Amino acid sequence: MIVFEKAPLQFRIILPVLWYGFIFFLTELPFAAGNNTKDTIAEIISKNTNPDFNSYVLTEKLNFVFRSSAHFFMFGIQATLIYWLIKPDFYYHKQTYWLVAVIAIAVLGGLDEFHQSFVPERRPRVIDVGIDISGAIILLFSALWLKCKILNSRPN
Repeated sequence: MIVFEKAPLQFRIILPVLWYGFIFFLTELPFAAGNNTKDTIAEIISKNTNPDFNSYVLTEKLNFVFRSSAHFFMFGIQATLIYWLIKPDFYYHKQTYWLVAVIAIAVLGGLDEFHQSFVPERRPRVIDVGIDISGAIILLFSALWLKCKILNSRPN
């Protein structure tokens, strides 16, 4: 059984810091830029389809899904770590705790997009911050729901 509240404060602080550092690192990678992922997807599609197949629309949609999923899950995990930092028992008691986590994600997502404005071949997009916030809300509530389900399913 996992006892969330027994994790030391230093551990709960370092995990979200390291995770955001990982996000920051990924932002710096040239192959993570939108055009590079789109080119990779286009190459995979062209190798696996008929040469007459026009893959432009499919490539654009897959690139959007791939990149949005990355934002969604990376910042969803970040929100869960932040929530655990400020609410070690990981119970849902008040809206204040998850609201702080979601606001933190809005700020961190904005900082990530600002950081991207300085990285060659990257450009900031407001929609990415919205996707970050969506990931934070959905993954955080999923984690809270899962914790409640696990606790309620245990025999007394």
